Amino acid sequence: MTTFFGVYDPGHGDCRSDIRVMQEALNYNSSDAQAFWDANGIGLGQKTVFNTPQSFSETLPLYDSVNNLTIVGDLRLDNRSELYSKIGIDPKEHEGRGDGSLVILAYRKWGSSLCEYLRGSFAFVLWDGEHKKLICCTDHLATRNLLYFYNGKKFIFASTPNPILALDDVPSVINENKLLTIVSPNAKHLFWEESWFKNILLIQAATVLTIDERGIKKNIYWTPDVGRESSFKSEADFRDAFKAALLKAVGNNINSKFPVTALLSGGLDSSAIVSVAAEILQSQNKELQVFSSVLPDGADPAFTDERYYINQLKSFPNVNINYITAPGKGFFSDLEDFQTTIYTPNLIASHYLGRAFARGARHYGSRVLLDGGGGELSASYYGAGCYAELFRKLQWTGLWRELICRRKMNGEPIWRSAFNDVIKPLAPKAVLNKIRTGYLDKEDPHFLQSGIADELKTIWELRKRELTEMNIGRVSSKHRVNQANMIRIAQAKAHGKADLGDVEVRHPLLDKDLLEFCLATPANFKVKNGYKRYMVRTGLNGLLPPEIQWRQSKGHFSPDYRARYNTQLPEVRSFLGDISASDPIRRIVDVDKLKLWISDENNSRISDSIARSIIPQSIYLIHFLRRFPEYQK
Repeated sequence: MTTFFGVYDPGHGDCRSDIRVMQEALNYNSSDAQAFWDANGIGLGQKTVFNTPQSFSETLPLYDSVNNLTIVGDLRLDNRSELYSKIGIDPKEHEGRGDGSLVILAYRKWGSSLCEYLRGSFAFVLWDGEHKKLICCTDHLATRNLLYFYNGKKFIFASTPNPILALDDVPSVINENKLLTIVSPNAKHLFWEESWFKNILLIQAATVLTIDERGIKKNIYWTPDVGRESSFKSEADFRDAFKAALLKAVGNNINSKFPVTALLSGGLDSSAIVSVAAEILQSQNKELQVFSSVLPDGADPAFTDERYYINQLKSFPNVNINYITAPGKGFFSDLEDFQTTIYTPNLIASHYLGRAFARGARHYGSRVLLDGGGGELSASYYGAGCYAELFRKLQWTGLWRELICRRKMNGEPIWRSAFNDVIKPLAPKAVLNKIRTGYLDKEDPHFLQSGIADELKTIWELRKRELTEMNIGRVSSKHRVNQANMIRIAQAKAHGKADLGDVEVRHPLLDKDLLEFCLATPANFKVKNGYKRYMVRTGLNGLLPPEIQWRQSKGHFSPDYRARYNTQLPEVRSFLGDISASDPIRRIVDVDKLKLWISDENNSRISDSIARSIIPQSIYLIHFLRRFPEYQK
């Protein structure tokens, strides 16, 4: 994975030693090229993994001596031709120019407003030597990480915490605010800008952060626009427009000098990406290898996977399916990386599958793995608020027809659909806030010591009102407001890409232009004939297999998880048994409660929720705490 880092210290001339320390902190990370650059009060470094054809054209940091500008970053620009035209570059110069060089030209033309004109996936930092300022930029959804530490004098940044923590200026201390999410799940909507390391902050999505001798200034350059609505003469016109938008988004994301691979779960979103990518790649005489998680041979017949739906694409031209079973793997596997590449304890319990997919991609020489994640924000938006909008606009006949269709489709009583999808969105805010009190105060079983849990609950009581004011959990009677709120939440809690080495996971359904297209689409293309997620269903008519196009169910991603969990329990018991009575980990984690939950006597009685979420989370937190001096044995 490409990593970059730097130091801005106007009060201290030479930053070279800091840059070398930061570079050494990334020794675990292989790359195709590495370099650093420094000047008075500024130092920048990068380890680059090449991927797009343009990335081979330059080595970052890139210094433009003519304009006294230097750039580091992890970036893929999707609108290169458009930028060339707007900047006024001769087309003959297109081929050999890298994305970093193009960003410098964009900054020369638009200054700190440049990100408004960029499309793609990026996090980068520009040093403007003439004006002595640093400009830090993230894309519309922060698909790539950018973190920083600032003590009022020295500004330290990187795409991963390790280089920041390597410097003596930065104490390695856990941010206990984040522990609140373990006690109160809805606290995940707080402290979005904070990392798990105290005083190391995340630069959030669609942000330009400028730092100079006067301090820090932030600007948000993009928020979803709820005021724009597209119009289409017919559903056929919508299909043509939707397919064109999706083809463009997927086409942008297959930009790589290496073979492209994809994930296929059998659901709507991944099937949409695979079908479109296969069509594009076939026109380029390239193959598409896809990876699907299925049960291993000999699995308990009580388990069912998504193989039936996955195989619906088996006969599609240019789709080559590889079944992934990850034998012997489970939630307790491969946790040694907590000391290097993992900088949060918030892993999903099926993380082993992500590693298996990456190994599959490498087998085919691929550095791009397409993923259908994020579709609920765009192409497969569920349409919250659409029924209430019909009621509010007095389109009661259409609303009644939709409720009847919903009942015929899934057997849901009309009164329940009407209450959830019409009455609740239309309820006054004061009434809904009373309904939401229970939602906000929901607690899951937790494994923290009672003392620290009580302290965290006190913080929660003081802060939870913020969520009410932010309308967290509230459904509007305007469907576009709901969709935009989902996008804003995704912007706030985005945390970059997973570190899978040289394999990059890309999400075409989060493409900025596609998000804007889908947000502006009228409600009657989002919910229709009782179907939610109607945009992608009708938009890919004739391209998706009908059994996937109109399916209403979705199987579990890892149906044999509990069997894998049970197999690894002896290892987990041994791991917890090695934690002594005086181990500092016990100041945070109630180890004895965990031992009780996973005992032979209680294991069969604990819920799937505890097995899938609580127990893995506790193990990941223990591993993560070992990073900090005060929690080491």
